[in-house]
Amino acid sequence: MNENSQHFEVAQPDAKAPLFHAEAYNNIEKSIVEIQLKDYRGKWIVLFFYPSNFTFV
Repeated sequence: MNENSQHFEVAQPDAKAPLFHAEAYNNIEKSIVEIQLKDYRGKWIVLFFYPSNFTFV
């Protein structure tokens, strides 16, 4: 791979998700907040992502 390549891993059953941070909408605060996976360590969490949320079909 060259320095501009990106490496993506395919999710596997029973595999731990890599640590990450991302922006998310907080419905209580009515604002965009930064979340980190490490903040949920030891808790149940469902990661749900759908890339076409705000695109026109």
